[in-house]
Amino acid sequence: MTYVTKPFDQEMLLARMKNLLRERKILREKFSLAWANSPAGHAVVTADEKFMGRLNSILERSYHDPEFSTSALGREAGYSHSVLYRKLKALTNMSPNAYIRNFRLIKAQRLLASSNLDVSSAAYSCGFSNLSYFSKCFKEFFHQAPHESHNSQNH
Repeated sequence: MTYVTKPFDQEMLLARMKNLLRERKILREKFSLAWANSPAGHAVVTADEKFMGRLNSILERSYHDPEFSTSALGREAGYSHSVLYRKLKALTNMSPNAYIRNFRLIKAQRLLASSNLDVSSAAYSCGFSNLSYFSKCFKEFFHQAPHESHNSQNH
């Protein structure tokens, strides 16, 4: 942590604030679903990477369960709801609920691209219990309907 002693120069304070905001933005970009593009054997180094690695490991085991929730994620990771929310929001700019949903959506998209599963089978196997909600979320996240993604990958 950096401290600014009094009296301080206003320009220096603004410069430090800009740097902190820029660094936070870089962290958010790094951790915002970084697991989707990183190799499985990536070495975990920082406390933030350990935190995200732990969450992603739990999600990897549990995303297919429609009953798996943010409270289950927090319980398994050993964090209270408020700590989990605050840390995940700071690192990814997503709530735990949004992070779980997006994790599932990416898994479903990968299933659609790499298998002969139909859209409903992919949705159910990734923890979605409502097909219309899955389609709505999929379209918002990928900017195309699941069946369009499935068709473009398999033709």
